[in-house]
Amino acid sequence: MKILTCLLLLFVCQHAFAQQGDKRVLIFEDNFKRPQRAVAFVMLSPGKKNIAGITDTAGRFLLPDTIHAPLTLQLKDTAFTCRYCTVAADKPETRIVIIPGSTQQLKEVSITAAATYTKGDAAKITMDLTKIPEARFWTIAAALKNIPGVEVDANGNITYAGKPVALKHNGYTSVVFSKMLSDNIHQQPALKYTGITLQLHDLKTEKPTLNFEQVLPADKSIYGNINTYVSTVSGGADGSITARTGKHTISAMGGYSRRYTPEKVMTGNTHYDTSAIVLTRETRTTGTARITPFISISDNYRINDRHFLNAEFSWNASDDHKNEEAVTRIRHQDVLLKSVTATRRTDMPFADNNNLNTRLAYIWKIPAKIPGTRRRLDISAEYVSIGTGLENSLVSAVDQGKEVPADNYRQRKKERGKDVYAYACYAYENKRVGAFDIAAKYFYRTYEERQETDFSLHPQEPELLQSTAVYHYGALLASLEKKFGSSFSARAVLKGDYNYNGFKHLPDRYFRSFFVSPYLSLYYQLPNKGTLRLESEYSQQRPPLHALVNVPMIFNNGYAVKEGNPDLRPSGTFSVNAGYAVPWKKLRFNLDASYRRISNDIGVYTYARDSVTVVSYRNLQAVNGYYTRGMLSDIPLAWKLKAGISGWVEYYRYHVRQDYNTNGFSRGASLSLTCMINAQWRLMVSGSYDKRIGFQHTSPDYFSSNINAVYAKGKWMCSLTGSNLHQPWLEQRSSSNGEGYYALSADRYRNFDCRLSLSYTFGKNTTFTDKGKYAEKNDLGSLSR
Repeated sequence: MKILTCLLLLFVCQHAFAQQGDKRVLIFEDNFKRPQRAVAFVMLSPGKKNIAGITDTAGRFLLPDTIHAPLTLQLKDTAFTCRYCTVAADKPETRIVIIPGSTQQLKEVSITAAATYTKGDAAKITMDLTKIPEARFWTIAAALKNIPGVEVDANGNITYAGKPVALKHNGYTSVVFSKMLSDNIHQQPALKYTGITLQLHDLKTEKPTLNFEQVLPADKSIYGNINTYVSTVSGGADGSITARTGKHTISAMGGYSRRYTPEKVMTGNTHYDTSAIVLTRETRTTGTARITPFISISDNYRINDRHFLNAEFSWNASDDHKNEEAVTRIRHQDVLLKSVTATRRTDMPFADNNNLNTRLAYIWKIPAKIPGTRRRLDISAEYVSIGTGLENSLVSAVDQGKEVPADNYRQRKKERGKDVYAYACYAYENKRVGAFDIAAKYFYRTYEERQETDFSLHPQEPELLQSTAVYHYGALLASLEKKFGSSFSARAVLKGDYNYNGFKHLPDRYFRSFFVSPYLSLYYQLPNKGTLRLESEYSQQRPPLHALVNVPMIFNNGYAVKEGNPDLRPSGTFSVNAGYAVPWKKLRFNLDASYRRISNDIGVYTYARDSVTVVSYRNLQAVNGYYTRGMLSDIPLAWKLKAGISGWVEYYRYHVRQDYNTNGFSRGASLSLTCMINAQWRLMVSGSYDKRIGFQHTSPDYFSSNINAVYAKGKWMCSLTGSNLHQPWLEQRSSSNGEGYYALSADRYRNFDCRLSLSYTFGKNTTFTDKGKYAEKNDLGSLSR
């Protein structure tokens, strides 16, 4: 009887599997091919009754025979970026596939809906890269451009609403990580990270901050990424690996890059008002090479469910070399007074150009007796050392005129900044009351500048100039965030700080100040899934120590000098930023606008001293700035093409003093066309234009173009990019209008670049939203909210 029963069950199972092989199955999975379990949805099929469904533990759902593509899915799970989506059999995508049985792929389908890449509130904007289909084709720079208000330029500089952005890696700041990211932001794949969070006002950095969440491995396994690239001007490789063993999560990052800058020819004329001197200079720069290695090692140690430790050591360095050949001529009323032919060699060795960052942090998740309440204490200490140094040697042949000491010299300059940093934050969160944070921070900074100049024509002891500045800073910060319903949230931050600046070589000159800075953020989600953001802040900026230290550095046979200004005062900034983002059908539209008024603005200021151009720093009386940017993305065109357009305008009014005012008007626009050839290939063509007019400087009109092809399949991603192929060689003309002089210059250099990059991911990882495994256990630096 038992044998007969087993045979009957076996026959039933075989019949069931055979029937399933003739049916279609929906599989929900993310960019890492991981099944999305327990996803609830409703199928809306034309002319048929709506059918509700939910995926099983393997992320699968068996479609009834009465349901055929195309059909519409209404996703109930709010974790998905698109809740209303159409499954169409004619557009390739990989988020949901229809397969016979459960092993082989029959047909690829796509989900089309209003694309919402980010979620936000009054404190932050988050992007979960694992939920975005296109993310597997993105670089980090491309991902950041999809966060409202964030911009990335060609040099890797990141801004939010026109303000510089701080960077964090798994919740912690790191000088080495920031340097590595800016150098490789246009090469590294975005899926090296599971998510990116923009903290609109971070308590630790006191500015907008981007936090990159590293992909972490599953328990007792490893996960990592290897990326390599080569181009006509650069090449390098970098990688990261993370291992979870017991209570330890150990991560390591490292890389090496080499960049070669092609030959550049510059010609320029400088006209001095008072002396009627005209300085003409022709410079050819060759042999420019830069080598940059970096390494970082960290360990997250889970003592128990409530106590955690984090430690990190990171280091990077650079080695630069540059050769210049220049011919300088000085004329007075068309009469040639002097002609000099010079060769200049600049070396910036590893020993002087390196950064070191060490950190130890502790987290205590304090038990909460009241239901719905969470408490947390963060304490961290850091040591940062940042060094730069160079050695210049100038050898000149005076063809006409009188020889001076600055025609032949050797100059060695070293700068070293050291920071000791302490931070503590107590966080309390209650569903009814809101989220309250109070933080205290202190750091002590020293900045030393040492310069030694040896004038070869005048045998004497080398001229030694040395200056050291010290800086003490302490602050208390309080933050209150409250959500009103599901649509509106607000956050207020109040900071009080005290600082002391002094100079060891100028004991009678020091600065003390106390300042209070308020910040307010409002966020509202519109019924059409659009969002409105409004931020306002009043803050104070202290002069950077390198701008205060007054050690002159000579250039161009002594006809240009750069020096600091120990009399700089802090500046105050009032800013208002507004943002509007809305998904409309398949499109995304973003609009940002901001206003800034700066008193005692600290800026680079150039002026003429006799017939010498002096580059220094000065407090401007007032600056008023206006900025707006609009972006429309995912515009559907014919076949498989989508377009994106954006434009920005910036206007500044500079009030230097009563008799000196000037304006700056900058603008730019970009256009991109994207073609999804199939599920693995994407082709994108883009072009941009910008024109910048700033304080005392006007840049030329600049057009750039890019052609990019990306192949992504499984754990591999390959990218081929051609930049500025429309204009391989570029000649740019610019002008500068300093006090007492004006200058015109023209640069000619190679403008194009071709780059090939290859990325491979290995290991087994967790998801960005796995509660208790990633955000709670390993991401020690970021509060869960």
